[in-house]
Amino acid sequence: MAITYLESSRSMPLVRLPLRTSVLPVSRGRVLFAPASTLSAEHFRELAADGVIEGEITDVVVPNLFHTEGVIPAAKAFPNARLWAPAGIEKKKLDVRFHGTLGVDPWPHEDELSLVTLGGMPSFAESVFVHRDTRTLVVADLAFNVLDASGLGARMIFGLFGTYRRFGVSRLFLREVKDRPAFERSLARVFEHDFDALAPAHGSVVEQGAKELFRAALLERGCVV
Repeated sequence: MAITYLESSRSMPLVRLPLRTSVLPVSRGRVLFAPASTLSAEHFRELAADGVIEGEITDVVVPNLFHTEGVIPAAKAFPNARLWAPAGIEKKKLDVRFHGTLGVDPWPHEDELSLVTLGGMPSFAESVFVHRDTRTLVVADLAFNVLDASGLGARMIFGLFGTYRRFGVSRLFLREVKDRPAFERSLARVFEHDFDALAPAHGSVVEQGAKELFRAALLERGCVV
């Protein structure tokens, strides 16, 4: 079963940031990963009615403590879905009720969609998934791949991140890592999985060869995996 990608973008200071929401198929439904705040509840309903989103959305995942606002329209569009978020989400005071905490409560789709919660960064608390059927690692901010970035603002911002027109791990993201050994242990768990593609929330999907490309990007930032 193929992953469905919902593409949008958001205007940020000096740059337009591409956003990707992933619909991950599992045998018992569909998991909506990183719902973008640019997609309204009505838009989600239209995508479902038009068959762009196939199957029932059973779970909605907030992947970290930065990508949070999109869960509100997603919860309105799919009221029967279970909502998942990292530990610490209560500090965001979102007007929704979460059903499970990533990395704490049992994840119901582990045999098809493996969960790895990244350690050592409690203020960001990103979780990533490996979709086994398509051998795809799905991440939010752990990796960027904005290959078509243009303009002075993009050069400045993505250049600061170290991700201008290239696949890479953002320097800004790594500033949130407070315990490097714990972070690297969780990365090792990611690499235990079989994946060849990588779908970031920002930028193009890496269709093949992603595992070694990702390993090289981490090593460039001094992360041992």
